[in-house]
Order: sequence, then C-alpha cells, then structure tokens
Amino acid sequence: MVTRVGANTPIYCLSEGATLPTWVTSDRARRKALKADERLNRRVELLQGLEFDGGVSRRVKYSSDGSMLVVTGEYPPACKVYDLSQLGMKYERRLRAPCVDVWPLAPDLGKMVFLLDDRTLDFHAPYGTHHSLRVPSAGRRLLYDAERCGLMVASGQRPVAHRLDLDAGRFDRDLELESPSSCCHMPSSGVPLAAFGCEDGACRFVDLRCAATASTLNVGHDVTAVAFDGDGLRVACGTADAYVNVYDLRSSKPQLRKIHQNDLPVVDIRWHAYYVP
Repeated sequence: MVTRVGANTPIYCLSEGATLPTWVTSDRARRKALKADERLNRRVELLQGLEFDGGVSRRVKYSSDGSMLVVTGEYPPACKVYDLSQLGMKYERRLRAPCVDVWPLAPDLGKMVFLLDDRTLDFHAPYGTHHSLRVPSAGRRLLYDAERCGLMVASGQRPVAHRLDLDAGRFDRDLELESPSSCCHMPSSGVPLAAFGCEDGACRFVDLRCAATASTLNVGHDVTAVAFDGDGLRVACGTADAYVNVYDLRSSKPQLRKIHQNDLPVVDIRWHAYYVP
C-alpha cells in the first residue's frame, strides 16, 4: 500500500502499490513471491463488486473453509457469492423478500438456507431455489446443528426457537426460552450446547440432546450477541447498552467486562485464536 502524507494526514492509495505477477497461479509460486518481496506482504487487495444498488447489506457469512463469502442485500432483495481466491463475484441471485439471516449448508456455498422477513425459509441449491416453507412465527436468527441435521429458528415474536428436522422434513417440538431471543450460537468443539440471547437480559443454554434448558445466565440487559470460544468453555455476551461480558461456563461472574465507546448495541462478537484470560 502506498502512503502519502499531506497536511499531517496520512492518505492510503488502495489502487496503487505492488501486485503479484499475472503468471503466478500456483500456491507454491505465490508463497515464494510473497517471501521474496516485502512490499507484496504489505499489499491490500480489494474484493471487486462488493456493493448493492440500494446500499444496504444485512448479513455477511463465510464458508466453512473461509474461501467463499455470501452477502445479502435489501434493495432489491438479493444475495451475492464471492470467491475470495479470485477476488471477484461468482454469482448473484434475487430473493423473493428481504433476507433476515442466511446459513451456509455446504463448504462451497452450493447449498444455503435463507430466512426471509415474510416468515419463509428458502433452501437454495446450485441451480437455484430448491424448496420453500413457512415458519410458525417471524424469526430473527438461524442456527444449524450438523450432528443432528437440525435447523433452529430463533423467534422474535414468541419465547421459543422453532426446530426443523432436515432429515425427516418436519418441525419438531419447539425449544422453550421464556423470552424472545435476539441471537444464538453453538460451540465449534462439538459440545451439544446452544446459547440463546434473550430480550429479558438472560442467556439460556439448551442441551440439544434432550431439547431442554440446561442453565440460565443473567447478563443484566437485552442480549444482542453471543459467541463461544474455540474450546466451548467460555462465552461472550454483548448487550443492547454496549457492554460485552466474557464468562467461564462454570461461573456466573464475568471474567472480563468491556464497554463499547459509541454506546451502540453490540451486533456481533468474534474470538481471537490467541485469546488468554
């Protein structure tokens, strides 16, 4: 990246600087070129076409291997899939209604499910829409349990989470949460536990083996974001009053408490791989 200084203000020129030669196609040649030239290691590559006509994007999700990206827009309702290795858009699809949430079901994003604001679940295959069905109540978030092949829809109108068995093709008994939920998350370590952040200021942990609440954590305010760490032993909860609390699952007292400086609700939480409490 080229940096210029004018009036004591740094200016970053994203369209200039070192670039990889066009003949570098293999991963081995790419790594060798990056090792030989320090400027290439400091370059910034832009993802081309990452925009919508209406300028509004609600959800951004990566594929499981991190090589693909799906982004949804509202005006008009659409989704765009990008190949990060090529830094360009792979394809674009129109949706029948604005998208509330999206969940990739395949590593290459060939299979995805969209939660639309008209209470519809749209299942997409590589050729387009495969199947659509209605949800009993308007949902806010999607959560997929790969081990049990179940899709959960956190309801924003009822104190439940709807469960859809994708193997049997039917709805199972709802998860009782005592309050409408704003967010949900599962640990990546295979622990059969799901966390639902609720409007009453509680984070409820559900044992997916018996579909019952295992524990309730009182956060103190409307929980708008929740995320487990890589081991599944710690959970971070973001609230509508801009606080983030980090808990050990064995204790109800937060290990760390941080306030967002702009006093806005916490939208999402991501853990660093090197986090040490």
